[in-house]
Amino acid sequence: MSQLSSHAQRNRNLHYCTIPLLAIVGWLVSGCASSRYSTDYPLSSFSKTSVDGEFQYRIPQGWFAAFDDPPTQQPSSIIWLLRNDYRATIAVSELKVDSVALKELLRAPIHRVAQLTMALAVNGGSSILQVAPETFTLSGREFCGYEVENPGTGESMRIVVFAAGGKFYETTALLKGKENSEEMFAMFAAQQSFLKSLRW
Repeated sequence: MSQLSSHAQRNRNLHYCTIPLLAIVGWLVSGCASSRYSTDYPLSSFSKTSVDGEFQYRIPQGWFAAFDDPPTQQPSSIIWLLRNDYRATIAVSELKVDSVALKELLRAPIHRVAQLTMALAVNGGSSILQVAPETFTLSGREFCGYEVENPGTGESMRIVVFAAGGKFYETTALLKGKENSEEMFAMFAAQQSFLKSLRW
C-alpha cells in the first residue's frame, strides 16, 4: 500500500496543476469514439459519498474505499478506491484550473481538456502514451479517457476527464507492476462501471 500511496504523492502535481490559458492554443479536437470497456463489472448494492460531498458512487466488487470519513486534512483525491490485493487504485481528483482558462475550457469539447492533461502526463513525466484520448458517453454524460504506461515502474494508467458542476475532474485507474491484458481490461472495466455509477 505504501507504494501506491507514494505514486499518489508523485502525481499530485498533475492533479493540482494550474492550466494556463496559453496552453489551450494550438490543440486540435479529434473525432469521438465509444469506449472499448464494458460497464457490466459488478458493483456494490449501496452508494457512498465523496469526501467533498459532491458525488455519490458505488464500489466495484473486490475493491474498498480507502477512507470513509473526511480526513483531518483534505486529500488530493475526493474518492480513492483500492483493490483488495492493493495492486490497483481508482481515484477521483479535481483539476485545478485558473479562472480565465476555466471559462474557455468549459466552452470547449471535453476532448481538449483530456489532451491538456495528457500532455502533462506524457511530456512532463516518464509515461508513454498507449491509447490516445477517446470521447464516450455514460448515462447521457460525456467523458474522455486515454491510457499511459510507465515502462520504468511497470505502472499502467487510464485517465478519464469529465466536467461536473462547473469544474473538471479526472479519474485515474492505476495498476501496479507488470500486468497481463486480461487483468488490465478487468481493472479498466471496473473503472468504467464506477464512472457510470457516479451521480452529482
